[in-house]
Amino acid sequence: MEDIYKNIDSLTEAGLETGKKLLEQYQTNAYSKEKYIADVTQKLNQQIEMREVSEMKMLLGNLHSASKDELIKRREDLRKANFRVASTRETLDELTGLIDNYEVNQRTVDGITYETQDVADAVKAEKAMCESIVDKVDSENEQSILGTIEELRALQTKFVDSNIYIHKVDSIYAKYKQEKLMYSVQGVLKQGEFKAAMDMINNSEFTGKDREFLILVTSEIVKNDYADKIRIGKKYKPQQQSISNLLLGGVGLVIIGYILSNWIEAAFIVSIILAVLGIIGNFIPDKDDAEKKEAYDFVQTLITCGYIID
Repeated sequence: MEDIYKNIDSLTEAGLETGKKLLEQYQTNAYSKEKYIADVTQKLNQQIEMREVSEMKMLLGNLHSASKDELIKRREDLRKANFRVASTRETLDELTGLIDNYEVNQRTVDGITYETQDVADAVKAEKAMCESIVDKVDSENEQSILGTIEELRALQTKFVDSNIYIHKVDSIYAKYKQEKLMYSVQGVLKQGEFKAAMDMINNSEFTGKDREFLILVTSEIVKNDYADKIRIGKKYKPQQQSISNLLLGGVGLVIIGYILSNWIEAAFIVSIILAVLGIIGNFIPDKDDAEKKEAYDFVQTLITCGYIID
């Protein structure tokens, strides 16, 4: 029985049907086969339901664009359909509601129910006209966008507020200008002009959250392009050693050299040389430290310019 269960094609309805029959026909007294049958039955019902739901959708089509007579016919067709697993109760209730409220629904546009069908039809016509104008706009062409706005402004609508659609196109125009600005900003960033890039954003027409968004996007671009340098710069801790401390250390070394010169003749001269070299050495960092310092200065420059470097 274990072999029968393992060899069932669980991906197809036919395979599960066949497997279930084989399990039901298998004769055994050693242990129960019910758990195997229950598992296969569950998978089979899932396959059947998927198929029947798909068939139901094809049978019903688009309910909200159907006429009242079409809705009545589809309800009868659904009642006659012989589905084994898929439930039709909710869909039948929906169809009944659409049929009972058909006239009201036809007079309702965007949640507003109009007194007559003629007014509702006029609203739908104006709405469709505005939507068709907006749908034709080329979001990557400035002239197309501006032309669409002018076309909407010139409309003489009685029921629909064309400003709603103008606002939609204004949003498209704002996005277009943002993308155009960011294209220019990226070109400046490639030249290493970080302050100029940020000035382009700060001097643009965008304010508030729109400007914050552009600054954030620009900051992310810089952080991705200079990830290693920024990481090094953020970790670097600049030395804060003052000249007075360096001189004090040098004087101390000379004094020690002077004392030792009583026993070692060249100690005083050597101490002076070491003191001078020590002071000079503190002002000439090694190559590795210089690169870290450069990265640190780079990060500070970005922060000063207004980039978000967290």
